[in-house]
Amino acid sequence: MNFGTASAASNATEAATSGIPAPFRPLIIAFAVTALLALFVGTRLNRQGQWLPPVPDTIVGGGWSATDVPLDAATLKELGNPKVYGRRYTNPFNEHVDAHIIAATSIESYHEPAFCMAGYGYTTTAQKNLPLFGPGNRVRALVLRGTTTGQRILLYFWVQDQEGKTSTQSSFRSYQDYVPRLNLGVRAAVDGDQSCIVRAYTVIHPADPSGRQARRNLDLVARELYHALKKGSSHRGAPGEDPL
Repeated sequence: MNFGTASAASNATEAATSGIPAPFRPLIIAFAVTALLALFVGTRLNRQGQWLPPVPDTIVGGGWSATDVPLDAATLKELGNPKVYGRRYTNPFNEHVDAHIIAATSIESYHEPAFCMAGYGYTTTAQKNLPLFGPGNRVRALVLRGTTTGQRILLYFWVQDQEGKTSTQSSFRSYQDYVPRLNLGVRAAVDGDQSCIVRAYTVIHPADPSGRQARRNLDLVARELYHALKKGSSHRGAPGEDPL
């Protein structure tokens, strides 16, 4: 071991921080490490955020067709202005499933869905993880209720990487929202896999008190989106009773 080199490095560190009061040195070091981590994560996510494979315009089973429903400017800004698809799938019975497929461009893209929906006057009444795409590949399912209208929404949320693996966030209250977003963002950046964030949801009709029809429709569309993204990964780098 080269004790001379170690001693020189130690002396250099002491010299660099000699003008900073000792109690503040750990804080300064922590700020520096955080800044470097943020730069690393931001750079990796920005590169990975270029991956947004095409999603289907039609779904043969059930005769579903899609129309573009772009996200509004305020929502895009809140998500860090990523690449995104906004789609509404409609079947011959005029039932709808809306989907947002978001390229994970930055930490801001990883918003807790329950937190976002709270801003529109909805509260979470039930949630659970469902192995919708096979063992280990789960979605987080939430039932949300409008506080003034009573309208219920069934929503699926998942993050999908190029290998077809999915992950979810646990439920967090609004003031804790940043922590799970940071964890998901750091994992995506460190692993190096490009990812998409998917939110798909449908209104639970009053005539469907158990939510079975809503879940059937949402399962169908969600599976089609999952397989479309997984297929796109073969070209890496290319752009009443709650029903749970």
